[in-house]
Amino acid sequence: MNILTEEYQFNSKEEFRLLFEAIQTEMDLGNLSKFSNPTGNDYISLNNRRMYRLKGRYSSTFQDASEYNGTWEVIRSETEKPDGRIFRSSYSIRKQEPGVFADLEFVIDFTRNERASILFEWILEPDGPVHSRLIKSSIEFGIISAFEDVSPEPGAYWITIKRARYHHIDSSFSLLCYAANRNVKRAFFVEQEDLYPKLENGLISRKFRPYFTIGKWNYY
Repeated sequence: MNILTEEYQFNSKEEFRLLFEAIQTEMDLGNLSKFSNPTGNDYISLNNRRMYRLKGRYSSTFQDASEYNGTWEVIRSETEKPDGRIFRSSYSIRKQEPGVFADLEFVIDFTRNERASILFEWILEPDGPVHSRLIKSSIEFGIISAFEDVSPEPGAYWITIKRARYHHIDSSFSLLCYAANRNVKRAFFVEQEDLYPKLENGLISRKFRPYFTIGKWNYY
């Protein structure tokens, strides 16, 4: 089991035990460390420039009824290509009530070039929603704001939004914008040292406003 390069699914207590022992071994060797993220059970490998998430149910009740079902997922990776790199990243955040959440996945295909450009491609999930113009513009604005913060290497960035999930009534456009900004920084591997605040109403901040919900303003 090589948890630094592969994803896994567990469906029993024994499978979870083996996975947890492999995680602990890599942490003891210094190849893996816990990533400070209050919204998820995340890990980071600086040497492999990857991030991971332990997701699912893994507990036993007092009545000895056990429930083990989940995954070990790669939530950030990058691969080299002759003229650039391909970044893959996903970001999810849940705040306040269960309905306030955002779950995004991007693939960023970067090609070196003297001029900088950003192109968006939206892939409709088979069982996913048809996103309105407001949803798309909120996410795209969050992506652009991350580029303004980080100023990455110049070139062509083809950004494919593979997943964009949210609560259609309780989530806010501000939350989608925030999550998109964080996901781009995760893709560029600077999320763990995010020193790029923005000015908002005269104050340095990077936050989302939970009001102005999608349900009230979302239209096509």
